[in-house]
Amino acid sequence: MERSRNEVDDPSFIFIQGTSVFGIQNKACLVVPINVIQGSQSIPTNALIDSGAYDNFIDADIAKLLDTANLDSEIDCRNVDGTPNKDGTLKRYTWIKVMMDNQPLYVKCKVANLGYERIILGDPWLQEHNPQIDWP
Repeated sequence: MERSRNEVDDPSFIFIQGTSVFGIQNKACLVVPINVIQGSQSIPTNALIDSGAYDNFIDADIAKLLDTANLDSEIDCRNVDGTPNKDGTLKRYTWIKVMMDNQPLYVKCKVANLGYERIILGDPWLQEHNPQIDWP
């Protein structure tokens, strides 16, 4: 289905292009290239878009480069397979600007040990932005 030029130029839409789609344990994963920006820091990386994630997360290694703040209370953190996260509870968060293509998006991320992933954009991000995905 072709998008009209007006739809492409509409700033109320988020279009995701240049993605990788692959499967892990019968789960389709959508990974997009992004730039994480906070102050003068700009970190090129990838984000996993995951409708099964209850929140947005940033890996602890990237968060060390950014300003973070304490959560009001610690949150128990479990991995996808139900095992406790290596770092135990979530204690910190950060606000970042995420650049997808030329679209700035502001995201509050909880800091967690994500293993391979750098950023996870979960259900809150999907509900707020409702991106239109241009599947490869």
